[in-house]
Amino acid sequence: MPASPLTTREQRDSFEKDGVVCLRGAFDPRWLAVASDAIDQGMANPGPMFVDYSAETNPGTYCTDFWIWQQVPAMRDFIFESPAARIAGELMDVPSVMLVTDNWLVRKAGAVNRAPWHHDAPYFDLDGTWCVLWMALEPVARGEGVTVLKGSHTWNRHFMPESFAGTGPKADPHGIYERTPDFSRLSEYGDRDDYTHQP
Repeated sequence: MPASPLTTREQRDSFEKDGVVCLRGAFDPRWLAVASDAIDQGMANPGPMFVDYSAETNPGTYCTDFWIWQQVPAMRDFIFESPAARIAGELMDVPSVMLVTDNWLVRKAGAVNRAPWHHDAPYFDLDGTWCVLWMALEPVARGEGVTVLKGSHTWNRHFMPESFAGTGPKADPHGIYERTPDFSRLSEYGDRDDYTHQP
């Protein structure tokens, strides 16, 4: 007997239309603890793709790491045993999914720099149907977490990836990306969702 869906029809329709949907309570406390443990392990033993974005004058840590699941058992458990893959498959309406990467980001109180406005796609150089699952493991106030522009996935525009360290755009030797507009003027670009987050 097929398992009951983890997402509603309304949530799946919102994801298709807006390119984003907020799923509150998607992971139970056990999986939140596993994910938190994975990041603690990753912080204690940074992998080869670890990057510290903290500014020299930054009183707060701001760092990230990728592809740690092969070294961190807790991350492997979360990726392959939690509901994450099923949720992604339901949102994309596909029977199976493949992992592109795992990624954690820590931005502690006092950090003065932050992620620039961006589309995710140019950072991965992927075509096709895909989605990013973003989850907070601590309460995040409005304006400090993810802010999205609904429907921007339908623009058919590709923006130059920007450095998360605040050093400007990355190299674009083939000239295939547009410079990223000033999305701080959000009213010019569509509907905005500025979420508060709870674990």
